[in-house]
Amino acid sequence: MANTVEDDNLEKARARLEAALSKLASGVASSKKALKSAREMAAEKADLTVRIAELEQDNLALQEEVATLNLQSPKAANDGAFETLKQEKAAIEQNYMLLKKQYMSLQDQLDAANADSGNEQKTTHGADTRAIEALEADNEALQQEVQALRAEKDGIKERLDASIAKLEELLGS
Repeated sequence: MANTVEDDNLEKARARLEAALSKLASGVASSKKALKSAREMAAEKADLTVRIAELEQDNLALQEEVATLNLQSPKAANDGAFETLKQEKAAIEQNYMLLKKQYMSLQDQLDAANADSGNEQKTTHGADTRAIEALEADNEALQQEVQALRAEKDGIKERLDASIAKLEELLGS
């Protein structure tokens, strides 16, 4: 009889141990997913940082060209072209500021996702699943925002190129 009770106790302990190991393995898997997601968002953030720096350089070059043209005595026929270029420059600066705000928003979301992944390890398995789903949804939303920002950046770059071409044309004539 004592062996049966001891066997039952051992079986219960084994079952508890297996449940704990299963929960631990699940936690490790969810932590790995959260870490991967955080790394991907950090890479996207780095890409956006580079893109913003490129836009800042393009904007600076455009401002220098406009300043150079302003220092020269503009012809009466070119006054309209200069005004158009100034308006385009203002629009590009607005787009740049919008892009910078979106970048800051992505940074805040990345920080929030990193904070969530740190808190995720302390929650129960059900909360782990919900947190993973939330992180995956956030990651997908961030990826869509990044794609939108890339498209917007490409549009801004095209307009910058067109403005530079106009400036070069005006300088050439």
